[in-house]
Amino acid sequence: MVNSKQLSLELTLLVFIMSLFVIGVGIFGFIKIRESNNSSKELYTDRILPMDQLADIRFYTSNIIATARQIDGKKIAYNDALRKIVQSQDSIRINWKKYQKSYLTDQEKQLALNAKIQIDKSDRAIERLKLALKKEDANLLDSILKNELYPNLNLVVIEVSNLLRLQVKIGEAINQNNDSNYKTYTSEIIWIILIAFGFAVPFLYYLIKKNSAIVNNLKLNKAKLFLTEKNYRNLIEYAGEAILILNEETEIIDLNEEACTLFGYTREELLNINISELVPSDEIEKQAEDVALIRKDKFAQISRKIKRKDGSFIQTEISNRSMDGKGFFAILRDVTARKNAEEVIKKSEEKYRYLFDNNPAYIIIWDLETLEVLEINNAVLCKYGYSKEEWSRMSVLDYRPKEDYSKIEEFAKYMLVHDDPIVTRNWSHYKKNGDKMIMEIASHKIDYNNRKAILSLANDVTMQIKAEEKLKQSEEKHRVLTENISDAILLLDKEGKILYQSPSAERISGYSFEDVKEKSITEFLVSDELFRGQLFLKEILENPNMPKQNQFRINHKKGHEIWIEGTAINLLENESVKAIILNYRDVTDNKIFENELIRYNSELKKTNAELDRFVYSASHDLRAPLKSMLGLIYVTKECADPEDSELHERLAMLNNSVGKLDDFIEDILHYSRNARMGLDKDEINFGKIIEEIKGSHKFIEGIKGVQFHVEISSSGLFVSDYRRLGVVLNNLLSNALKYRDVSKEKSFVNIIIRSDKTNAVIVVEDNGVGIANNDKEKIFEMFYRATTLSSGSGLGLYIVKEALEKLEGTINVESEQDKGTKFIVEIPNQISNLN
Repeated sequence: MVNSKQLSLELTLLVFIMSLFVIGVGIFGFIKIRESNNSSKELYTDRILPMDQLADIRFYTSNIIATARQIDGKKIAYNDALRKIVQSQDSIRINWKKYQKSYLTDQEKQLALNAKIQIDKSDRAIERLKLALKKEDANLLDSILKNELYPNLNLVVIEVSNLLRLQVKIGEAINQNNDSNYKTYTSEIIWIILIAFGFAVPFLYYLIKKNSAIVNNLKLNKAKLFLTEKNYRNLIEYAGEAILILNEETEIIDLNEEACTLFGYTREELLNINISELVPSDEIEKQAEDVALIRKDKFAQISRKIKRKDGSFIQTEISNRSMDGKGFFAILRDVTARKNAEEVIKKSEEKYRYLFDNNPAYIIIWDLETLEVLEINNAVLCKYGYSKEEWSRMSVLDYRPKEDYSKIEEFAKYMLVHDDPIVTRNWSHYKKNGDKMIMEIASHKIDYNNRKAILSLANDVTMQIKAEEKLKQSEEKHRVLTENISDAILLLDKEGKILYQSPSAERISGYSFEDVKEKSITEFLVSDELFRGQLFLKEILENPNMPKQNQFRINHKKGHEIWIEGTAINLLENESVKAIILNYRDVTDNKIFENELIRYNSELKKTNAELDRFVYSASHDLRAPLKSMLGLIYVTKECADPEDSELHERLAMLNNSVGKLDDFIEDILHYSRNARMGLDKDEINFGKIIEEIKGSHKFIEGIKGVQFHVEISSSGLFVSDYRRLGVVLNNLLSNALKYRDVSKEKSFVNIIIRSDKTNAVIVVEDNGVGIANNDKEKIFEMFYRATTLSSGSGLGLYIVKEALEKLEGTINVESEQDKGTKFIVEIPNQISNLN
């Protein structure tokens, strides 16, 4: 026989080694493919697309030159020429803006700077040309074409062509490198596969050699398994009692036919049931304790009430055994009949005495001949106030008024000679303290210890008789209340016909009871409310005893429409009512007010949307001239005399002021976008975001003296809104740089990011000037500045908090003045919402 452990070990070793080779080849191939893809992406994104953009710029520049020549030769109208030039100028600006966002080498940056200077000059010439075309000034047009436009545009074409040639040169180098890498990767992967194949052949030969022994062993095991399963099935199917097999979670995983018969379920139904579903709710806790006991002691004999499918309960005895962590084996016996018989036997001796003593009715047994009281129950002892010994010496006359003596004696004589089964009448009785009671007594003639006696079942109706009097008074009060209440009350039959209406209904609708009697309530609804009213009446009929509220428009008797609101309840099955009760009131004024409120709210939403669009549009319009100013300042600085320090200082101040205003407008745009735009679901690359933010701050004064430490740890994909997350990190990093402590020898900014499948925790820490304790709660407010050193708009942290609310994130701050500040941000991972 094959040694199964040795065989298993050999197979496991083979599979393990082959898995390592497959995984290794896969990882190596993945890495190389990824490198190749990255190179291809670089070639396409950083070279091919920019070449298209530069080619478009050159094309549209040439198009402007050609149009200018057509103007010069009077081959085209001024309006047509102006339209073509505007279109070409817009295309040049768009493509140049896109091109500047691509990756540029140092050589490309220098050429791009030269091209930008020529494009800016040509823009000014084009603007003057457009003005001349609008004025249709031929002399001015001729001067601009010869002296400004042609020279500047030709220089733009030259500079752009230089950039194109450089792009082609760099692209060719990248492509040649990709081809070389691809050939190397292919060769390496082929050698690895050949080595893996050569190593696996001996193991495969060894496995094939032992194949016959494995097959024989499996056949033998299969035969044994068949015999075992057959014996097991015969055991549980032909057992005389119900058998259940449960798993560790007490779910039924096997059973026999007896179990189906016992519980009343089919086999399929029981296999989808947990055993706790068959246990009454009041015994669930005890059942859990029993399961714990079986796990501990391995065996237990349990008595349990079980609920059958038809809702009935049976008493069972369960022999339950734990199967060593694999579940439970339970044998169930129906002992309901035995339990009932035992209970009957147990209670037979006590039930009459118990029923007698504890019957809530007042029971007195007395002798018909002597009128002596023979027996009383506990209720009589409590009610009348006499002791047991006192009752043993009393007759039925002792607790009655004297005027009833003759009546009770005549009644005794009558019952002695007649066999009326039950005689019921009211009698006056007295308690020991003298209180009078009216007792309704049902008298039954019995033999008690060989004596002719009366068993009297008494019921105290004193309060009932008094209540009947009060009820008559109450009914009168209710009648007066119903007739004078402001809300209307209607009684309807099952078809919705009006059986009764209170007087207030006439005050609301104008219809008298004679006008509405035996008419359906839906007849008074406005026509377009009729279908809804019929559905509401159907809903009431289908849900007895459940109040339902609604609003409808009805026609007033005078012809106008009114709104009513009320509650209906179906009490057709209530013997005391047998009707649908409808209680309603006039809410016309409230409805008018509600409609006005809805209208005002709609207008307010419209106003807010228009205001938001205005802020967004105005911010964009303001940024355009500011960007132009920054460009002009840059050009002026480049052209200014380096020795003119005063001019450079003024230009720096002007650049700083314009930059602050641009930052403020950008903050407004961020706030507007955050309020307007929905939440995007983007795959987040924290490293890329941090690098982009650091790149945007690289020209900040003094940044070279700041030590950056970035630590990113990510386990799996993280999904959030890329734009908003970038705003949050950018503002936090900007704050850390703005408020660094220049008096300290070394300034640092630490950025630590930890992300997993649930959330991301971002910590931005610096050793700057810090925040005073009384300012910590205010720094997230709009326009609040915590220090006089602040040069910002006071919107940065406010926008951070607003953006985090959209991201469902939180932010906390820890800071100590003159020591530094730490911001802790927590953002949930939106990967579960990623489409």
